Amino acid sequence: MDDATAMRNALTEAQRAITHGDVPVGAVVVHNDEVIARACNEREHRSDPTAHAEVIALRAAARLLGTWRLDECTLYVTLEPCAMCAGAIVNARVRTLVFGATDLKAGAVGSLYNIAADPRLNHEPIVRHGVLGTECATLLHEFFEEQRVIMGKKHDNDLSWWSPQAIALQEAEVRARADQGELDVRNDFASYRALADGRDPVSAGLHLHNPYKEQHVDALCRDYSNIWRKVSLSAPSSVADLGCGAGYTTAGLKRLWPGAAVHGIDVSEDAIRFARARWGSCQFESRAIDPYEQTYSNTFDFVLCQEFYPFTRTSSSDEHRLWFRFLRRSVTSIGLAVITVSSANRESVNATFGELQEEFQLTRYTLSSPRISRRVPFALSRILGEILSKAKPEWARDIFIIHHSGSH
Repeated sequence: MDDATAMRNALTEAQRAITHGDVPVGAVVVHNDEVIARACNEREHRSDPTAHAEVIALRAAARLLGTWRLDECTLYVTLEPCAMCAGAIVNARVRTLVFGATDLKAGAVGSLYNIAADPRLNHEPIVRHGVLGTECATLLHEFFEEQRVIMGKKHDNDLSWWSPQAIALQEAEVRARADQGELDVRNDFASYRALADGRDPVSAGLHLHNPYKEQHVDALCRDYSNIWRKVSLSAPSSVADLGCGAGYTTAGLKRLWPGAAVHGIDVSEDAIRFARARWGSCQFESRAIDPYEQTYSNTFDFVLCQEFYPFTRTSSSDEHRLWFRFLRRSVTSIGLAVITVSSANRESVNATFGELQEEFQLTRYTLSSPRISRRVPFALSRILGEILSKAKPEWARDIFIIHHSGSH
């Protein structure tokens, strides 16, 4: 039996894993040119952390052959084995290991470790990799894309998408799609120049098409939800994202509060053109945002000014006062206006916070970074944020809150 045929058997097993909600990884054991054992990942199905496809298949083969020594067998698996499975392969004396897709996050046969080729161990299997690698990787990619849509928040505590290996993989994926003509990142750069901020066209395209960006946005939006709950247990009915840019956070607010009417507003027509094409669930408009306006076309329960230009680039207390008044007029009687300021620009608001705090009953939270706040309760994120703002300012975010009624 050739490698491709055996790997297709493993892919069939991997597809079976999806039926019970497990990550699609499949394995088969071949002995004397015949498949003698097959298995798929069953961690979720069995509630067993050791129920990886490789382990289950090796156990079945050992039972069939009546020996734990599988030195005449070849194991085919769709994904590079983890440390546990690589150890099991060595301990089972498997003669040959063949895998499809590499696993930059947890692979232990060349990616993070190379247990199968460690000379300190008493067995080194023959290893071949990349067999039907594209098909194996595609199955996994499609599974996780669907999980993000259907079950998005289930995997929110996994920070692997921040790792250098994951970022490199994301960039390689987008560049490959661009090279194949699937993405015109240069056109995106031209249509939304403001986002590039001096970066080259491919880098701008990577930013726009990064499939992990929504996880970051959703983490931020959950902070905003926790702030809103301090005012009302009901979801807001109308939400505005001032200075919405590409609309990623606007869409995140819509995912957070699907029943709300969510508006994205930006001065850049190019940004709004991109956002309208990218996010159909929200309303976008391009208009000048003027603090001198005495009336506004809408008032909202929740107004977000995330890294809003007037608060990140100015230090004038008089100008900030104008914007605070404008925002207070823009929210309903139960509403909140939330201003976020990054560590790089917080001094512009810090300089006037004390002066304007009493007049506008401003509340300030300093939250830990999204990496941390995703994993801890909101109150603990605030405590950590206060600490980190002193130790490592770039890790913390300042959030300023204006309530329409002037009370909290």
